[in-house]
Amino acid sequence: VIHPMGWDAFGLPAENAAIERSVEPRKWTNQNIDHMKKQMKQLGCSFDWDREVSTCDPSYYRWTQALFLKLYDSGLVYRKEALVNWDPVDQTVLADEQVDENGCSWRSGAKVEKKLLNQWFIRATQFAKSLYDGLSDPMLKNWRDIIKVQKHWIGECDGTTFEFELEGIKSETRVNVWTRNPESVLEATFIAVSPGSVLDKLDSGETFKEAVKERVCEIARKKNIGGYPVSSKLRDWLISRQRYWGTPIPMIHCTSCGGVQPVPLKDLPVVLPEIECLSSRGQSPLLDATDWLHTKCPKCGSDATRETDTMDTFVDSSWYFLRYLDPHNKEEPFNKERVSKFMPVDLYIG
Repeated sequence: VIHPMGWDAFGLPAENAAIERSVEPRKWTNQNIDHMKKQMKQLGCSFDWDREVSTCDPSYYRWTQALFLKLYDSGLVYRKEALVNWDPVDQTVLADEQVDENGCSWRSGAKVEKKLLNQWFIRATQFAKSLYDGLSDPMLKNWRDIIKVQKHWIGECDGTTFEFELEGIKSETRVNVWTRNPESVLEATFIAVSPGSVLDKLDSGETFKEAVKERVCEIARKKNIGGYPVSSKLRDWLISRQRYWGTPIPMIHCTSCGGVQPVPLKDLPVVLPEIECLSSRGQSPLLDATDWLHTKCPKCGSDATRETDTMDTFVDSSWYFLRYLDPHNKEEPFNKERVSKFMPVDLYIG
């Protein structure tokens, strides 16, 4: 039995609370951590405090950034223009899971709007079928309620997605297409666009053998434009948040190179700059941290600017169960051999 305690300390609630109290988020968060830790010790809870982690500590989010860069190098992170869920009160993007059945933000309660923005995504859909099939593992028999929720969230992988580049539109946008018949792509003459899609918002069609079907998907996978089985429900994970209190996305925008460059691993962590007080919401406060914002391109050395979006707090919390098993490692997020001794867990209580 491993009984650790940690602090999922980044995110909107902490930042909004700091804004309301005119206090710096770092100070507000650390004060709360100290207070809660003291209370837990007074209660006599037998946590293994030697395994304590905090997601807002640079020694932790350094590895969140490193994992982001590994995903980027593997083609599993990308940036594109997309219609997103926009919270007009908290002034940030929300994932689909953060919008309730009435179309309102689960944090502020405001009616969510649709907004066209360039955002960072993780290709979660690429693993949809393996995730869905894995839920049938007999070892999960005691997790029936969770399995039901997870299967509903992922959806049955009864189709395939492809990404098509657009001609004649000055945009980073690719159109994402889901189909139950991937072999039909070879003879497609048109793509039907649903109302409210990105394209809807911008100013400008007898079945092949199974071998052909697989060949189409194989070509798409090699070109990194899809070809993986996925449900019609699941979307790639939009992780961009236009807020200060979160893990900085370790990317640099360079006009000379004409693109986005990853921060070298040796330069991690990209630490949040000190900001005395967040007076208002809206555009990211990091745009005003000029000393932090302006940097040099790691590729060509020209003047460049840092990415000012921060990561959704769920990126930090998606892997800390592994950090608990190797919390003091300064060379990597966790040691594979050490983690393999304990994983997979028989029962996880969070």
